Amino acid sequence: MTAGLVSLIREHRPGARTFRITPRKIGGPFPGLDVWAAVRDLGHHIPLAVSLDRPDVEIPLFFLEPPGSAPGTAVSVLCGITAHIHDRSSLNRRAVRFRPHFSPVSLPPALARAAVNLARIPPGGTLLDPFCGTGGILMESSLLGYRTLGSDLDPDMLRGAERNVTCFSGSAELFRSDIGDLPVNLGGLGMGQVDGIVTDMPYGRASTTFGEEPGLLFGRTLASVGRVLRPRGYAVLITSDPAAIRGACGGLRLVSCFRLRVHGSLTRYVVVYQREPVPTP
Repeated sequence: MTAGLVSLIREHRPGARTFRITPRKIGGPFPGLDVWAAVRDLGHHIPLAVSLDRPDVEIPLFFLEPPGSAPGTAVSVLCGITAHIHDRSSLNRRAVRFRPHFSPVSLPPALARAAVNLARIPPGGTLLDPFCGTGGILMESSLLGYRTLGSDLDPDMLRGAERNVTCFSGSAELFRSDIGDLPVNLGGLGMGQVDGIVTDMPYGRASTTFGEEPGLLFGRTLASVGRVLRPRGYAVLITSDPAAIRGACGGLRLVSCFRLRVHGSLTRYVVVYQREPVPTP
């Protein structure tokens, strides 16, 4: 374990000079386990100086029960290096109430970021939000370094999205489009397909569907998504229509669904689809 950890540090933190080990029990109570003896033993093999205040390398050390073992009879030990610590305060600074263009139906930043993560877009890839509204998903995508495209049928929403994304030092390419025209309009931008699609579907209450029944709109959305999403790419659709979780459509396979109760009369579903690979002849 220690040899692998040292190799990991040399590969991913080549200029590191200091480290800190942070132990954590998961489950337990692990009677007889000497946590600090394990920390000292591991630290003895790390060829760096210890720093408890600002280490170059953070090493989490986990103690947990192996699956299927009786409580207190065995301990598994896992360790690695911390790749990233998320600053939740940055999410709070992007809260809906702090944006220059306000909309009460905008996704909170934490949910928008989670939806973008569920799309599994490769580094430097392209995300499309075809119902971008005031840009909550676009902000999170842009800040993660993806090429970010947003479309909406409402020009006022597009103007608001541009203000919001720019306010938080992001960038997005915005265009007006009906969901059914996406393949043509993306072609006009010189793009055939995108790596991931993430969107919060309008549901005809505070967010307008321009008179279209939400179920029909969802069906048209799946048809367009199936045409512009690259094979094996993911689409994350947030909707209030439970019919969205009933199976595949347009070459899309249902991967997972998460239920969110908003209030007594409204439940939203975060639905994840994957585009089926193109069959080889």
